[in-house]
Amino acid sequence: MDVKTARRTVLSGALVLLVCLSGPCSHADASGWSHLGLPNLRVQTIELHESHLYAGTTDGVYRLDLNSVSGEWDSLGLHGENIRSLLILSPDTLLADPLTGQPTLYRTIDAGQNWHPFDTGFAEDFHLVSGLAKLAGQSDTIFASGLGICRSDDGGQSWQSMTGSSAGFKLVIDPNDGRTLYDCGESFIFCPILQRTSDLGVTWESLDTWFGGDNSVHDIAFYPGNSNIAWISMEGLVRKTYDGGQNWGTQMVNNRYCYGVEIDPLRPENLYVIGAQSGFPLTLYVSTNSGTTWDTLFESSNTISPFDMVSLSTGDGISLYIGAASGVYSYSETFEAACGDVDGDGQPINIADLVYLVDYMFSGGPPPNMYAANVDGLNGIDISDLV
Repeated sequence: MDVKTARRTVLSGALVLLVCLSGPCSHADASGWSHLGLPNLRVQTIELHESHLYAGTTDGVYRLDLNSVSGEWDSLGLHGENIRSLLILSPDTLLADPLTGQPTLYRTIDAGQNWHPFDTGFAEDFHLVSGLAKLAGQSDTIFASGLGICRSDDGGQSWQSMTGSSAGFKLVIDPNDGRTLYDCGESFIFCPILQRTSDLGVTWESLDTWFGGDNSVHDIAFYPGNSNIAWISMEGLVRKTYDGGQNWGTQMVNNRYCYGVEIDPLRPENLYVIGAQSGFPLTLYVSTNSGTTWDTLFESSNTISPFDMVSLSTGDGISLYIGAASGVYSYSETFEAACGDVDGDGQPINIADLVYLVDYMFSGGPPPNMYAANVDGLNGIDISDLV
């Protein structure tokens, strides 16, 4: 079915469908902030894998089953090690790096019962790992950043140097293509750095994010389905690009260092940013209009330094998990959307919702509210939802 045929089909059946569907979108909102544990530990990195949350701390690695009633964290070993980065390859196989010393990398293949040095050909050149990332799917290609960036094509058994310089904070794989790698951080003279490679590290492109003065890039998030639109969290700033990083506009200026930015995949106009600074409380911000305006969701009663944030879409909401100086915190938000309110404008369902879905499915238009667009409740978004 081409676009014109799809449009004609949709519009000819619109009157019938609009009789069947009614009611505005209501963003309901059950939300809450909570402390998930590890109160005496500095949690420097957190990762999600399936239904488990992993924490790299100043005293080893921990794991929480998010479906557990008890809410107890399991110790996965490496006690006494200050873990800066984690990479979860499977529930049993993990890579972790200590902040200082040798070896540079450890690996476990039995869910933390035993850990072994795993830096053959790596530690000779790189004595600090600041980030780990893996290509999407079943690929064995792994990247590690230290003084530079290395790549392994065999799951970490051997490494080759790809570039002699690294931004030094975080490696991020673009989820839209699963292959483009971004290196976030700052230079030795405290200028922000954001560089990327789309050919597995062979060539690199530097993106100019400078806004004046001492700054850095802590994280990057991409609009679902369109990598030309992205946001970066910086020191006191959130900036946005519409053209794949060639130009950046500032969307937030505050007195917090912004350590993480996440997008709700079901409501991609919703952005979440976590920030703090010495002497200021941990603050969680939200924008419901793609960064145009911002509100404060939560502000802690005391000074808490955050280090990392990940998000989990729950089908009818989103959960955010924050690694901080006093353990792990979470913010959960649920919503209700009228089935068929595809554009998420909160208005009664109309032709605009139908056209929006057609444009997304056949013309590469922006993603809809995925929860509301799955009209039949089956198998994601497909032609049966239009019908």
